[in-house]
Amino acid sequence: MLATPGRGAAREDLADYHTMIDDVAAAQDQVEVFDAAALLAEAGSGHFIDDRHLSGTGSALLASALRDHLEALGWLPVAEAEPAEPPP
Repeated sequence: MLATPGRGAAREDLADYHTMIDDVAAAQDQVEVFDAAALLAEAGSGHFIDDRHLSGTGSALLASALRDHLEALGWLPVAEAEPAEPPP
């Protein structure tokens, strides 16, 4: 799994890098590209602690989306829902 850099705001600055990621994935069997940049851009603000590093919320969002994507590809077993805690 390859992922695009998470900073969607400067995406045009990374066009060549994104093309390279796509080319590497296309040349390999069973290599997927996950568009973290689009995910985080669509999610809005509050997912970075500075201009490059994810906040706790951004990390959780990206981890959850990656897990869901890998499950959909069949590369990870589908996680079973956590049982609800009984009421006190």
